[in-house]
Amino acid sequence: MNESNISVEISNVIFVNGKGLSGASISSGARSLSVDKCGFFNNIAVIGASISQTGGELRIKNSSFRRNAADTGIIDCQYCRLFMENDVLADNVALSSRCVLNFTGVGMLNPENRCEIIDIYSKYKRGDDIDCLDLAMRNCTIEHNRGLRGRFGLSMVSAAGNSLIDNCDFRSNDAAQYAGALSVGGDAVIIANCTIEYNTAIKPGLTPGLWIMGSSNVLIDRCLIADNHYLHLSPGSCSGGIFIASDSNVTMHDCTISNNWAANGGGIYIQPGAILIVDGGEILGNIARSSNRHRDGVGLGGGIYNDGTLILRDYAIIARNMADAGAGIYNTEGGRVRAEGNSYFIGNQAKDKGGAIFNNGSVALECATFADNEAFFGGSIYNLGDLTEADSRFCKNIGLRQNTSFSR
Repeated sequence: MNESNISVEISNVIFVNGKGLSGASISSGARSLSVDKCGFFNNIAVIGASISQTGGELRIKNSSFRRNAADTGIIDCQYCRLFMENDVLADNVALSSRCVLNFTGVGMLNPENRCEIIDIYSKYKRGDDIDCLDLAMRNCTIEHNRGLRGRFGLSMVSAAGNSLIDNCDFRSNDAAQYAGALSVGGDAVIIANCTIEYNTAIKPGLTPGLWIMGSSNVLIDRCLIADNHYLHLSPGSCSGGIFIASDSNVTMHDCTISNNWAANGGGIYIQPGAILIVDGGEILGNIARSSNRHRDGVGLGGGIYNDGTLILRDYAIIARNMADAGAGIYNTEGGRVRAEGNSYFIGNQAKDKGGAIFNNGSVALECATFADNEAFFGGSIYNLGDLTEADSRFCKNIGLRQNTSFSR
């Protein structure tokens, strides 16, 4: 189907054991392709084991994709608009580069289609139609997919455009290196009410969880990102939960980031030039450790490793994280942290320095609470940089050496 001026609808069809170079089941260049109540099983292709769509619009509803294999993309959608609803992608294998969903939106070709992230979010909260989206995924389940040799475990959403991922579950996906669960990028990306958990990465890379690509604007709303980890920890293992690449602008609203593991940034890793705003929510129980052996390796930033700008506000809680240094937050020389609006640092434990915060850059605290944090040096804060504090509270923090709160 390569007529760009036609529309095609396919429903109640099972595609099994197809083979081809591109689109083993369906290869389309149609203006619009709609797939409803279909099954795609055991199909094999170089690109797009189940569906390959170039240009136009692809709509998939109530369909299942299982046990398919491709070099790149079980679903391949290039320079098109993609809408998925109530779909299951499970037990698929990406043999080489990208993986289950290989997507590039029309925003790459059509900049005037872009709209502001606040406008998309407002329409989403009201339940209005959002006509400027390149990608919309709703109520989908993505689980037990594998990337064998390539870098990406689940999806590559590389659009200079607009995306909405709503009420989707990303569970138990495995990547050879980058992004065991999900990779996103674009001018306006909203990830809402999603669960990203139990995903893994084999080799040191960016994250087994969520990778936010550089120069992106992303809002993460009421999501759970938990229990993501590397199978083999090493000093190059960055971020168990979220990796935020340079020059990105990210806001998290009422999210829980918990029980993720990595060498640096057990929960979150922020690169230089990136900005993360944490509005409420919890960052808890994450671990930074650079070796699978319990007592080996040095881990920095159990909750957050910050080399960019981090803003905490609206009762954000950082609790029960562990690391060698900076169990709650490890702030580099180039990092800036501002905690305001009653942020809480509770029960974080560093084996060496900075139970709550290790600061080598700039930290400004206003109305923050530090309680029951512990480290060998600096039970609450180990400070080697610029630190300002106003109206903050320190209670029962333990530093085995030097002052229990501040150390230089």
